[in-house]
Amino acid sequence: MIKLIRRAIVRSALPRVIVGIVCVSGALLATQSVRAFRTATASAPVEITASLLAQVSPPLPLYNVRAHARRVFATEIMTVVANGSTVNHYYVLIFDDGLLLMSSEDPIDTAQRTWSGSLVPMEPVELSDVYAPVLRGNPEFETRFPRAILRAGGLASENFDTLGVVGLIFGVYGLVLILISTWRASQFKLHPYYRALKRFGSDAEVLTLLEQVEAELPSGKRAGRLTVTDNWVVLADSVFGLMRKDDIVWIYEARERGIVYATTVGRVQVIAVDRLGGKLTAKGSKSLMFEDMSALQDAAPWATVGFSTTNRMLWESQRDTFIARVDARRAARSQTPPQS
Repeated sequence: MIKLIRRAIVRSALPRVIVGIVCVSGALLATQSVRAFRTATASAPVEITASLLAQVSPPLPLYNVRAHARRVFATEIMTVVANGSTVNHYYVLIFDDGLLLMSSEDPIDTAQRTWSGSLVPMEPVELSDVYAPVLRGNPEFETRFPRAILRAGGLASENFDTLGVVGLIFGVYGLVLILISTWRASQFKLHPYYRALKRFGSDAEVLTLLEQVEAELPSGKRAGRLTVTDNWVVLADSVFGLMRKDDIVWIYEARERGIVYATTVGRVQVIAVDRLGGKLTAKGSKSLMFEDMSALQDAAPWATVGFSTTNRMLWESQRDTFIARVDARRAARSQTPPQS
C-alpha cells in the first residue's frame, strides 16, 4: 500500500516537474539568446556578402551585420501595420550578386549605401505582404532573394536586458518548482496524502491499517475512480485517499468550477466525509462520478446524501448532532428486517 501512496504522490508531482522543466528550458534559451547578442555586438560587424545571401538557410539571427548595397529601391508595399500601431517601411537592397529585404521604423534616404542592423527570419505577414509581392513584380529576383530581412538599426539592447531578467525569473521559478516537487515526493510521510491518514492514529497504526487495506484491495470492486473493499473506500491514482466505510456520514456531489469567470466545467466532484473529519474527493466526468456516487451510497446507505446550506451549517457548528442523526438512521436500518 505504501507503493500506492508513493505512486500517487509521484503522479501528482509530475505536472509541476514538467512545468519546472519547461521554465528552466525557456530560461536556458533566453540565456543563449542574450549571450549570442552580447557576443555579436561586442565583435566587429558581419559583412553581408553574396555568399551569405546565397545560403538557403543562413545561420540566423545575426545581431550585428553591415550591408553595402549598390542600389536601393522602396517596395510597392511601403508599410505593414502590426497590432494597429507599428508601421515599418520596407526596401530592397541590391548587391552585385544578390538582393536583401530591409525594414526600418522610419523612412530612410535611398541614396545611402551602407546600413547596419540585425539579420533575422521574416515574419509570416512580411512573407505574404512584402516578399511575395516583390517577387511577383520581379520574378528574376527569386534565385537571389533569401527569406531573411535586415532590421535597420538592430535590436535594442534594452529588449535583451529584459529578456535576461525574465529568463532568470523563470529559471529560478522552474528550479524551485522541481526541487519542491521532488522533495515532497521523496518525503511521503510529510505529504498531505499521508498526513490525512494521521486521523486514524500513530504512524505504526497507519502502516498496520495500510497493510490491511492492501490485503483487501485485490478483491475490491472498482467503480468510477473509487475502489470499494469489504471495509474501505480507496482512491489511488494521481490522487490518494482512504476512508473506512463504517465512518462515512455524508456524501454529496459538487460541480467543479473553472478558473476563468468562475464558470463551471464538464467535471463533477463526488465528496465523502467521515466522522473523523476526513474528506475523500473524486473528480471526473459525469458518468464516472455517477458510478462513484452509486458505489458510495451502496457502501454507506445510512449516510446523509446531498449538499445543502443546512447540512453544511449543521456539520460545521453541531457536528455531534449531525453524526448522531446518521448513527440513529444506521441503527434503525439494522433493526429493520429485510424485505422478502
